[in-house]
Amino acid sequence: NKTVHYIEFTVIRKDFQKLGLGTRLSFLALRKIILRNIFCIIFKPIEIMFITPNIRVLAKTAALADFIYPNPYNADEATGRVTPADDDTWTMAQELIKLSDNPSRRLDREGLVLHGSYASMPWLIYNGEQIPWHRDVAVNSFAKYYLGYGRKEDKEFVVRARIGMGSLIRYYFRDLKSAK
Repeated sequence: NKTVHYIEFTVIRKDFQKLGLGTRLSFLALRKIILRNIFCIIFKPIEIMFITPNIRVLAKTAALADFIYPNPYNADEATGRVTPADDDTWTMAQELIKLSDNPSRRLDREGLVLHGSYASMPWLIYNGEQIPWHRDVAVNSFAKYYLGYGRKEDKEFVVRARIGMGSLIRYYFRDLKSAK
């Protein structure tokens, strides 16, 4: 019983990878949803779901959102693990996959890791030089644990984010502070 905005998958041609374009494009799509719903956000946060194998996209969204699952910044430092998804998040993620073009993919409750998206497109699985590593070592540990970064595993995250006016204000002032 929620309105959920869904961002589709983006692919960057090999010639343009490692330039941060995937992260920027995903974030531009997120920003477009936010701007279209700015008046709604004033009164009630909006729900956004997307699927990504890119840890930088997840980390950037985590910096913006009031709530995000999975959140790499809430992962246990020693293991890189997070608690399993709450009931609402789990139900929403299952529904999203059920309505997708490939509903038979396996989804893990812990981390909302989706398996088997690239069976017919294995060239899209990140290999060693394509991996979009993050500047935060803890975030990279999280990605290694759940996505198998460096092992060419066919995994990605189903992400649920809630963005409200408070998170937009915090994010805006954080960007202003970092620009100085």
